[in-house]
Amino acid sequence: RRDIAELSRNKLVSYSKNIVVPVSENSIDGPFSFRAGMNSQAKQAISKEAVRLIKDGSTVFIDSSSTALPMAGMLPGSYSLTVVTNGLHVLERIRSSRIQVQLVGGEMSVTSHGFYGPLAEESLRRYNFDFGFFSPVAVTPQNYAAETSLEAASIRQVAMERTACP
Repeated sequence: RRDIAELSRNKLVSYSKNIVVPVSENSIDGPFSFRAGMNSQAKQAISKEAVRLIKDGSTVFIDSSSTALPMAGMLPGSYSLTVVTNGLHVLERIRSSRIQVQLVGGEMSVTSHGFYGPLAEESLRRYNFDFGFFSPVAVTPQNYAAETSLEAASIRQVAMERTACP
């Protein structure tokens, strides 16, 4: 903890309860449209497998990542689902009238079109999710999820805490 506090004093990291995020001018996310086009075949394959896990009647969280986005268009239209998301693009992809979509409030990121902050986190705390689909910016060699902002890390942490572990 002293090391983290020292890094924070030197403005190398920002932190809050259980989350440490590096601070760097070089860690800014690229535009969503750019990220959505990268590795698109892999993202399609991941989404196809993820959708197979979902059962009729489930409450599902899908984050605002470009990796989780394709699954929003693959959700079974015959299922009665509730999808909660912090992603504007996820909302736009869901076409089925049987799928109820809840978009959390908060401050919208101009790069990801995701909603973050205390309002979004408080909204997520009102749900219990059967499934949650998240995609961090990277995974460290120690198997920790890495994010480029404290807000993105925090929203995913809250959603993960509200998601059942099968």
